Amino acid sequence: MRRIYLNDGWTFYPSWSNACIRTTVAAEGEKVRIPHTAAILPYNYQDEEDYQRICGYVRMLSVPEDFSGKELWLTFEGIAHKAEVFINGKSAASHFCGYTAFSVNIAPYVHFGCENRIAVKVDSHEQQAPFHGGIDNALIYGGIYRDVYVEVKKPSHIEDIFIRTKNGYEARCERTAGSRRMEKPVLHGGSHMALSVRLSRGACKENKVIEGGGYIQVSVFDGMDNCLCVKKQRLSRFFGSGGSSFETNKSRTATVRMNFEQVFYWDVDQPCLYFAEVLLWSGRGEILDSSRVSFGFRDIQFRQDGFYLNGRKLKLIGLNRHQSFPYVGYAVPESMQRLDAELLKNELGVNVVRTAHCTPSRHFINRCDELGLLVFMEPAGGKTAGNGQSAIVNNVRDMIAQYRNHPSIIFWELGENEEDSEDALYIKTDRIARRMDPTRVSGNSAGAYGVSKKAGCTYPAKMFDDETRRLEHAMRHARVLENVFGSDTAAGSLGWCMSDYQTRRGAGSGDGICYHGVMDMFRNMKPAGWLYASQGRENVCMLSSNMAPGDYEAGRPGSLWVFTNCDYVRAFREGSFLGEFFPDQSRFRHLPHPPVEIPAHILYGDRLQQGNGIFRFEFIKNGRLIQRILRRPASKAYLDVLCSHTCLVERDSYDMALLRIHAVDAQGLLLPYYNEPVRIKVSGPIALVGPDTISLKGGCFGTFVRTLGGKGNAKVTLFACGMEPVEVYMNVRKEPAKSS
Repeated sequence: MRRIYLNDGWTFYPSWSNACIRTTVAAEGEKVRIPHTAAILPYNYQDEEDYQRICGYVRMLSVPEDFSGKELWLTFEGIAHKAEVFINGKSAASHFCGYTAFSVNIAPYVHFGCENRIAVKVDSHEQQAPFHGGIDNALIYGGIYRDVYVEVKKPSHIEDIFIRTKNGYEARCERTAGSRRMEKPVLHGGSHMALSVRLSRGACKENKVIEGGGYIQVSVFDGMDNCLCVKKQRLSRFFGSGGSSFETNKSRTATVRMNFEQVFYWDVDQPCLYFAEVLLWSGRGEILDSSRVSFGFRDIQFRQDGFYLNGRKLKLIGLNRHQSFPYVGYAVPESMQRLDAELLKNELGVNVVRTAHCTPSRHFINRCDELGLLVFMEPAGGKTAGNGQSAIVNNVRDMIAQYRNHPSIIFWELGENEEDSEDALYIKTDRIARRMDPTRVSGNSAGAYGVSKKAGCTYPAKMFDDETRRLEHAMRHARVLENVFGSDTAAGSLGWCMSDYQTRRGAGSGDGICYHGVMDMFRNMKPAGWLYASQGRENVCMLSSNMAPGDYEAGRPGSLWVFTNCDYVRAFREGSFLGEFFPDQSRFRHLPHPPVEIPAHILYGDRLQQGNGIFRFEFIKNGRLIQRILRRPASKAYLDVLCSHTCLVERDSYDMALLRIHAVDAQGLLLPYYNEPVRIKVSGPIALVGPDTISLKGGCFGTFVRTLGGKGNAKVTLFACGMEPVEVYMNVRKEPAKSS
């Protein structure tokens, strides 16, 4: 199989015309690259009618003569939300879901040895978008926003692979000193694997494949590409020597079973991935097709007393994730999809994420596999959407078929929290899920409510809110987690939500933004984010306040709360020792790392009206000083920029980088009331995504840059009044497509 990416070379027409499917188009379009959004939206006060349109994408495709006799499978991984594909003026396929991939064999429609015209009609109206048709408050955007490619295959090829594993072990745990989380899994033991291969219909027509001694070869490799096992099985074993049973077998599936005496299990702490390479051989010794699939050996169970991974009870602590970003919505490349998974696991410290409310990019799930981040997967659904229940059922089928080999996915959620219960529909989709994937739990209507609506926190807090509200946002999440950890039966909690997101008119906070996230839209941390981080990350040390008297009623500051997983905090004022302060076990006795309260009367004494002075906080863990934080009146502000990555790679498409912009004091601490404008200038083979002048909100904001197809050095310069300019240097390089 050969894969050719088609992300470049598209022409975008904001308004669809049937002229798009013909050889020439009168109107002049815009040259674009995929991922692409139908409309760039402002940060706030946006209007969903700006992207709700019927638009068109046109591209020419050269098909060589030597492709004749082969199948050409054109795949769109995501088109928001109803699409019709035309090849050389003929309708070749249609798809009614913006969140799952679809493919069409375009060989019957193309002319070999010459240029061919691909035209895509895209309808992004909300009523056409399961499940969001008037139900959810999030913007649904529009456009061809995920990868596009064509795969060249022989008529006899592999259509699908499904891998099931079962670990053969007795549940055991090891104890490690110096941690409250004492149980660690034994991550190795025996296992067996069943790999099911579905073959194309073309394989039964070519009798030479089955009758001529064709066979399947399965090789399993570890993460170092060491081959662990190879097994070959004749196709005649499954379909008979004459192939007649193949022709009548609707599944066209052969299953190869393999046993392993010792493998490493996939776990949240040690996400060991393996790879299965499947070769389809003809009897003449010709490789007809090959496919490589990653998977993991792991067992999952939801019991009456909670969730178990590889025999170890694990409390699921996570957040919901909207797949949207400022300005471009869903249309971001691989690096940004992977970044969100990294932020959830490494910055927020959670172990599970719910994909609210749609099937995410494969790049996001791939990174969850690599990081050990568990996933509650949700389809596009909703009984009031577009074509109704038939579309929802198809979406569930597509979601499971496309993602069931990923070890990070532990749950198929089949409903949505804003919907009313529709038992008949969910019973049907639950049966489909269990038939297609008996290895995972799937949720009916009651289960969907249980995991998505009744746990978590839905309290909005803006970065520019006063300290009291931002702290209350964090403490509400703390109280939810306290109850979850204190319960012997609760499997976990999925808090609402990872980050703020743009929303529809009439929803959000009146400015087009929903502020329920523990991060803002640019993934800057709120205090609630630090609460989660302190439960799952090492050496978190964060104060809840900048200790400004003017932020409190009558200038009388309240208690200072500290989010940390250190053992205790020492506090000093003007060099004088104030005391040692320990996690609040009285109010949060079940939380692994409760926040630390330092009362106002100890901090300030009789200086409540005299200014704060200089404070020093020392964080102690295992008798060692981990970090020291100084709080003093800010005499000058500085710009601080965190860049997601400075080496950008042009590969299958363009690359993007996120820049998180902070106003900080001399100690590097955020100034939450600095709301001044920042001007951004770029040079080199990159472009700015969004405006070149922004205003900080709550002392922070962000922007994106993207590559333009070239390579070389690039620079981003940020200017703010009264501050030294900040320069971020980048390098752009070009690499071949990964799967070409």
